[in-house]
Amino acid sequence: AIPLGQKTCLHLHNAFPYFFVDAEEITIEQANDYCHKLYICIERALELTQSSIKHQQKQHVYKIVLVKGKQFYGFHPCEKAYFKIYLFNPSNIEKVANLLRSGAILGKKFEILECHIPFLLQVFLDYNLFGMNFIKLSNARFRLPIRIRPKKFGKNQIKLIMQAINHFIKLVK
Repeated sequence: AIPLGQKTCLHLHNAFPYFFVDAEEITIEQANDYCHKLYICIERALELTQSSIKHQQKQHVYKIVLVKGKQFYGFHPCEKAYFKIYLFNPSNIEKVANLLRSGAILGKKFEILECHIPFLLQVFLDYNLFGMNFIKLSNARFRLPIRIRPKKFGKNQIKLIMQAINHFIKLVK
């Protein structure tokens, strides 16, 4: 909340839910073609599962990229290749993970990692955010008019706060 006691809402751009799929058998040369095949198959599978829903999304998968990393669970001395699959909707994570695990996509059963982590927790971890901690923003805006609760503040305090807010708004613009 800001000093006036108003709560704030943060709209964060370019934060998409994701999970990892083991890409053990894929070479770097095959990666782009395989990512494209995987992308198309996931899109088609989700279209089929949502065919009866009137307001279905046109696109489900944001992107698929090849990444390298060490598996978190257990001892693994070497890095492995993984596909990082980004989706537009966090509610589709479990659906896609189940389709990949079952072998419904590309006729292969995939090993899925980190699909159990809730989207909000992923965002907090990726952007190094902590509950009840300050967030420093380079670009912020207030919705006008800014309402003040006069019960909490005296008239002089309200004038000073309004001057500070107006000064902040000019700096942001």
